[in-house]
Amino acid sequence: MAVQVDKKVVFMGVGILVGVIGIAIASRWLYKKLDIQTKLKLRQLRPEVRKKVEKFLIKAQKAGIPLKVTSAYRDCEEQNKLYAQGRTAPGGIVTNAKCGQSDHNVGVAIDIVPIVDGRANYKVPESVWNTLGVIGESVGLSWGGRWTSFKDRPHFYDRGGKSIAQLWTEQQNLANLA
Repeated sequence: MAVQVDKKVVFMGVGILVGVIGIAIASRWLYKKLDIQTKLKLRQLRPEVRKKVEKFLIKAQKAGIPLKVTSAYRDCEEQNKLYAQGRTAPGGIVTNAKCGQSDHNVGVAIDIVPIVDGRANYKVPESVWNTLGVIGESVGLSWGGRWTSFKDRPHFYDRGGKSIAQLWTEQQNLANLA
Protein backbone atom coordinates (compact mmCIF):
# COMPACT_ATOMS: atom_id res chain seq x y z
CA MET A 1 0.00 0.00 0.00
CA ALA A 2 1.58 3.27 -1.15
CA VAL A 3 1.29 6.41 0.92
CA GLN A 4 0.86 9.65 -0.95
CA VAL A 5 2.77 12.61 0.43
CA ASP A 6 1.92 16.20 -0.35
CA LYS A 7 5.24 17.64 -1.54
CA LYS A 8 4.19 21.19 -0.60
CA VAL A 9 3.68 20.15 3.02
CA VAL A 10 7.03 18.36 3.10
CA PHE A 11 8.87 21.33 1.59
CA MET A 12 7.12 23.73 3.97
CA GLY A 13 8.09 21.54 6.94
CA VAL A 14 11.69 21.35 5.75
CA GLY A 15 11.70 25.12 5.24
CA ILE A 16 10.48 25.75 8.78
CA LEU A 17 13.09 23.35 10.18
CA VAL A 18 15.87 25.05 8.21
CA GLY A 19 14.65 28.43 9.47
CA VAL A 20 14.65 27.27 13.09
CA ILE A 21 18.14 25.80 12.71
CA GLY A 22 19.31 29.02 11.06
CA ILE A 23 17.99 31.13 13.96
CA ALA A 24 19.67 28.79 16.47
CA ILE A 25 22.99 29.06 14.65
CA ALA A 26 22.67 32.84 14.34
CA SER A 27 21.80 33.10 18.06
CA ARG A 28 24.84 31.02 19.01
CA TRP A 29 27.02 33.18 16.73
CA LEU A 30 25.55 36.32 18.27
CA TYR A 31 26.17 35.19 21.84
CA LYS A 32 29.85 34.69 21.06
CA LYS A 33 30.07 38.33 19.94
CA LEU A 34 28.17 39.88 22.88
CA ASP A 35 29.77 41.32 25.99
CA ILE A 36 28.90 39.70 29.31
CA GLN A 37 26.74 42.64 30.44
CA THR A 38 24.53 42.32 27.35
CA LYS A 39 24.25 38.55 27.83
CA LEU A 40 23.12 39.05 31.41
CA LYS A 41 20.65 41.77 30.43
CA LEU A 42 19.03 39.50 27.82
CA ARG A 43 18.32 36.91 30.52
CA GLN A 44 16.22 39.51 32.38
CA LEU A 45 13.68 39.79 29.58
CA ARG A 46 10.45 37.86 29.15
CA PRO A 47 11.22 34.94 26.81
CA GLU A 48 8.99 36.15 23.97
CA VAL A 49 10.68 39.57 24.05
CA ARG A 50 14.18 38.09 24.35
CA LYS A 51 13.69 36.20 21.06
CA LYS A 52 12.81 39.42 19.25
CA VAL A 53 15.70 41.28 20.85
CA GLU A 54 18.13 38.55 19.78
CA LYS A 55 16.87 38.83 16.19
CA PHE A 56 17.26 42.62 16.43
CA LEU A 57 20.85 42.36 17.66
CA ILE A 58 21.72 39.86 14.91
CA LYS A 59 20.22 42.04 12.17
CA ALA A 60 21.94 45.17 13.52
CA GLN A 61 25.28 43.33 13.64
CA LYS A 62 24.79 42.14 10.05
CA ALA A 63 24.01 45.74 9.06
CA GLY A 64 27.39 46.76 10.49
CA ILE A 65 26.01 48.29 13.71
CA PRO A 66 27.16 46.27 16.72
CA LEU A 67 25.16 47.04 19.86
CA LYS A 68 25.41 46.74 23.61
CA VAL A 69 22.31 46.37 25.78
CA THR A 70 22.67 48.88 28.60
CA SER A 71 19.37 48.28 30.36
CA ALA A 72 16.66 45.64 30.44
CA TYR A 73 14.71 44.83 33.63
CA ARG A 74 14.73 47.55 36.30
CA ASP A 75 13.48 47.12 39.83
CA CYS A 76 11.53 49.90 41.55
CA GLU A 77 14.56 51.30 43.33
CA GLU A 78 16.51 51.72 40.08
CA GLN A 79 13.49 53.10 38.20
CA ASN A 80 12.70 55.70 40.86
CA LYS A 81 16.36 56.72 41.04
CA LEU A 82 16.33 57.36 37.27
CA TYR A 83 13.03 59.23 37.57
CA ALA A 84 14.52 61.49 40.27
CA GLN A 85 17.44 62.39 37.98
CA GLY A 86 16.97 65.94 36.74
CA ARG A 87 14.16 66.51 39.22
CA THR A 88 15.34 65.99 42.80
CA ALA A 89 18.76 64.49 41.96
CA PRO A 90 21.61 65.87 39.82
CA GLY A 91 21.70 65.25 36.09
CA GLY A 92 19.35 65.57 33.17
CA ILE A 93 15.93 63.98 32.90
CA VAL A 94 16.24 60.51 31.36
CA THR A 95 12.76 59.08 31.94
CA ASN A 96 9.20 60.19 32.53
CA ALA A 97 8.26 56.87 34.15
CA LYS A 98 8.12 56.11 37.85
CA CYS A 99 8.15 52.55 39.16
CA GLY A 100 5.30 50.53 37.66
CA GLN A 101 5.02 52.85 34.66
CA SER A 102 8.06 51.68 32.70
CA ASP A 103 8.40 48.90 30.15
CA HIS A 104 11.64 48.05 31.94
CA ASN A 105 9.80 47.22 35.20
CA VAL A 106 8.00 44.34 33.50
CA GLY A 107 10.86 42.89 31.44
CA VAL A 108 9.66 43.92 28.00
CA ALA A 109 12.20 46.61 27.09
CA ILE A 110 15.85 47.24 26.38
CA ASP A 111 18.00 50.30 25.98
CA ILE A 112 20.93 49.96 23.61
CA VAL A 113 24.03 51.85 22.57
CA PRO A 114 25.88 51.46 19.26
CA ILE A 115 29.51 50.35 19.50
CA VAL A 116 31.84 52.43 17.32
CA ASP A 117 35.54 51.61 17.19
CA GLY A 118 35.09 49.35 20.20
CA ARG A 119 33.43 52.02 22.36
CA ALA A 120 29.84 52.83 23.31
CA ASN A 121 28.71 55.89 21.35
CA TYR A 122 25.26 57.47 21.72
CA LYS A 123 26.31 60.35 19.45
CA VAL A 124 26.00 58.44 16.19
CA PRO A 125 24.33 60.16 13.23
CA GLU A 126 20.54 60.33 13.11
CA SER A 127 20.63 57.96 10.13
CA VAL A 128 22.13 55.21 12.33
CA TRP A 129 19.35 55.60 14.90
CA ASN A 130 16.75 55.55 12.12
CA THR A 131 18.29 52.38 10.67
CA LEU A 132 18.20 50.76 14.10
CA GLY A 133 14.56 51.82 14.49
CA VAL A 134 13.64 50.16 11.20
CA ILE A 135 15.56 47.00 12.11
CA GLY A 136 13.91 46.81 15.53
CA GLU A 137 10.46 47.29 14.06
CA SER A 138 11.17 44.63 11.40
CA VAL A 139 11.46 41.99 14.14
CA GLY A 140 8.33 43.11 16.00
CA LEU A 141 9.74 45.61 18.49
CA SER A 142 8.38 49.11 19.01
CA TRP A 143 10.87 51.98 19.03
CA GLY A 144 11.04 54.91 21.45
CA GLY A 145 12.45 57.03 18.63
CA ARG A 146 8.91 57.24 17.24
CA TRP A 147 7.55 58.88 20.37
CA THR A 148 6.59 62.50 19.83
CA SER A 149 6.85 64.00 23.31
CA PHE A 150 10.00 62.30 24.61
CA LYS A 151 12.06 60.68 21.86
CA ASP A 152 14.00 57.80 23.37
CA ARG A 153 16.11 56.45 20.50
CA PRO A 154 17.96 53.78 22.53
CA HIS A 155 14.64 52.29 23.78
CA PHE A 156 13.01 49.23 22.17
CA TYR A 157 10.08 47.30 23.64
CA ASP A 158 7.29 44.80 23.02
CA ARG A 159 4.24 44.86 25.29
CA GLY A 160 2.52 42.08 23.36
CA GLY A 161 -0.61 44.18 22.84
CA LYS A 162 -1.02 44.91 26.54
CA SER A 163 -0.68 48.14 28.50
CA ILE A 164 2.10 48.63 31.03
CA ALA A 165 -0.60 48.64 33.74
CA GLN A 166 -1.82 45.18 32.63
CA LEU A 167 1.73 43.81 32.52
CA TRP A 168 2.49 45.33 35.93
CA THR A 169 -0.65 43.75 37.44
CA GLU A 170 0.26 40.34 35.95
CA GLN A 171 3.76 40.63 37.36
CA GLN A 172 2.51 41.60 40.81
CA ASN A 173 0.04 38.69 40.80
CA LEU A 174 2.83 36.26 39.89
CA ALA A 175 5.05 37.70 42.62
CA ASN A 176 2.26 37.17 45.16
CA LEU A 177 2.02 33.49 44.17
CA ALA A 178 5.72 32.92 44.78
